[in-house]
Amino acid sequence: MDSVRPDGRSSEAFRPLRVALGVLERADGSSLLSLGETRVLVSVYGPLQSELSTRSGGVAVQTPREGTCQVTWLEPEPTLSDILTTTREAHRGGVQGAPYPVLPLSAEQAAVRSRATGLRRHPAMETLLERLFSSVIILMEYASSCIHVIVQVLHHDGGTLAAAVIAASLALMDAGVSLRGFLVAVPILARSIDHEQADVSWLVDPTLAELRQQSLGSSLWVVDQTGNICYCRLEAPFALGTSAPASLSDTNASMYLEWHQDAYRIAAGAAEKLCSWLRSVMESQIKDALPEIQ
Repeated sequence: MDSVRPDGRSSEAFRPLRVALGVLERADGSSLLSLGETRVLVSVYGPLQSELSTRSGGVAVQTPREGTCQVTWLEPEPTLSDILTTTREAHRGGVQGAPYPVLPLSAEQAAVRSRATGLRRHPAMETLLERLFSSVIILMEYASSCIHVIVQVLHHDGGTLAAAVIAASLALMDAGVSLRGFLVAVPILARSIDHEQADVSWLVDPTLAELRQQSLGSSLWVVDQTGNICYCRLEAPFALGTSAPASLSDTNASMYLEWHQDAYRIAAGAAEKLCSWLRSVMESQIKDALPEIQ
């Protein structure tokens, strides 16, 4: 079912996607990507001398046979209004698909957070991206070295992790890092059409406002250039964990399976579009860099 969303998009359409490569002169590679109002800046440094050699008593006892990928994720500290809004919606159960869950805070804690300036790190995002891109970078070519990827979230309006995955792929290419391929990511939101939750509408690339509305759950699909799924994060109703009933009837089990299949089909189609877009970006960069034949 294809419905028009508040911003005029169809249910399976992405927001406008724009990118600029090589925006940071001191980085080996960089990309500035915007997905609607969501903006991320990714810079790549390396290969750098690795500091991860195993040491005992200050003496190196093992030299890594392959390089490593290190990711630093930086995002703005939440403002007081962000914290209070998210907390109120969490109590109402309206942020089930929010990418950054915020625990309810006291007024004093919220005030302290609101006065904080600068950026904060997100260890969970760093670990996930390190695992994803360690499988894509040909680390055997960078023995005893480290490829350092820095992701800075400039503005968050939903789809931040997906935007970071795409921007990091482009920044690594811009840096000339040896890769087996590239990655794209597709966030999907499931919303119920009826009270029985039998009919579900699917929204590709949901905004923060859409994530904050009452929904059945969300999923994130990371896919490589060949269409293989590298990572999938499922939230209710997809994940049959604590949110699932104690015993699933055949009807419910069939419905969950159908939801999985629908989500995969939509994610695969959206990922194919993203891969085509990314290839066109790199082709245009290569053409611009090649000298004209006289």
